[in-house]
Amino acid sequence: MEITDVMRLTRAVKNCWRNDSEKQRMKLLSVMRQWIC
Repeated sequence: MEITDVMRLTRAVKNCWRNDSEKQRMKLLSVMRQWIC
């Protein structure tokens, strides 16, 4: 996992929370889970 990926992910998280879209949030969580595992 590279630092640019982390930055991109943080930006995605911020956007997701700002929009407060439930579908986006679930998609993001599944992506994060894949990266962590």
